Amino acid sequence: MSYLELAKQAEARLLASRGTQTRYERNEFTKEGRPAPGLAEAVPFLGMPLDVFAREGASLAVRVPWLEVTLWMVPGDRDAAILVEEGVNRGRIWTSTELMNLMSIADRTPDMVKRLALAKLELGGEVVGVRRR
Repeated sequence: MSYLELAKQAEARLLASRGTQTRYERNEFTKEGRPAPGLAEAVPFLGMPLDVFAREGASLAVRVPWLEVTLWMVPGDRDAAILVEEGVNRGRIWTSTELMNLMSIADRTPDMVKRLALAKLELGGEVVGVRRR
């Protein structure tokens, strides 16, 4: 089975299932539509270069429209381990190193990034390397 077929199957299963929420993943907005407390705290981290995020960042829960569960962007392995201990699937967690590897792919497309994220989530894995052509 090809990687693409595996990713397509993972995407179909994820879309068919419902994700569970941890205490970090409740609604980001109040009933009045205002950002909930804490959302504004993420703004300084969103513009950081990834090497700075690795040193000074905070764990960020990110909701994407094509996924039922949130993804986590964290500074490092220690932060990932803490979330795993709290029950978060490692496949949902992206460390700054994994994000740097992802960004280093010169010919990446939105569809390729989506499929990679879905495969990582389905397999509960982590990105350990990128091999360029």
